[in-house]
Amino acid sequence: MTKSIFKQRICYTVIGLIVTIVVWYMLTITLKAFLHTPHVVLENIILNILTFETYYHIWLTMRRILIGFIGALLLGISLGIWMGNKKIAESFFLPWVIVALAVPGPVAIIMSILILGIQESSTLIAAVVLITPFVTNIVYQGVRSMDPKLHEMSQLYKFNKRTYLRQVILPQISPSILAAVRTGFSIAWKEVVLIEALSQPHGIGAQILSFYKLLQPDQVLAWTILFTLIMFLIEFGVFRPIEGRLTRWRKTPQM
Repeated sequence: MTKSIFKQRICYTVIGLIVTIVVWYMLTITLKAFLHTPHVVLENIILNILTFETYYHIWLTMRRILIGFIGALLLGISLGIWMGNKKIAESFFLPWVIVALAVPGPVAIIMSILILGIQESSTLIAAVVLITPFVTNIVYQGVRSMDPKLHEMSQLYKFNKRTYLRQVILPQISPSILAAVRTGFSIAWKEVVLIEALSQPHGIGAQILSFYKLLQPDQVLAWTILFTLIMFLIEFGVFRPIEGRLTRWRKTPQM
């Protein structure tokens, strides 16, 4: 990316933020009882950052996100590769994956709570159940789009299963795996916050619900924006650099 394009993107981003803030201030004129001004919300964000308890809730939420995300990623990638290579696995699991994709998140969360109770395990299991179908479907579609000639070549040279996975499958589905990672993580933090709001006394989701019950929309917005900023930093500080490294081979040299 050239410097001019980078500066142009930064300029558009700043303009978008300014427009958002202006519209926000305009909405507070008509929705004064329900929507606080940006500077009031900013004050609450700063106050929360300076409060030690905030980091306790952030830690709990991030731990749940990572456990649910990693568990779903391992299960979903394995299942997606298996389904893409074995017709028996595809026939058995594909209908269940389609059904799982159609089930609303709150339904899966409520069923998990009813079966397992209000405890940490129900939160983590619900997160894995909700994220896994999306990861599985993305990887499965990536495996299906592989070049069949490479598969024939592997049979001709009699690759063992480990070599076949490392030399044939993974290089072709690495873009799908990367897409599954980013999609799974984006779903993970949204669903975990929802799960916390419905079943847990601590965590960012629980804090948002608590301030909602107390009719404090400024704190609801403050916690929502704070958590969104954390996810924004993870996206650009972790996933974007990793994506750049893994897709570096696609970039053609500039003449």
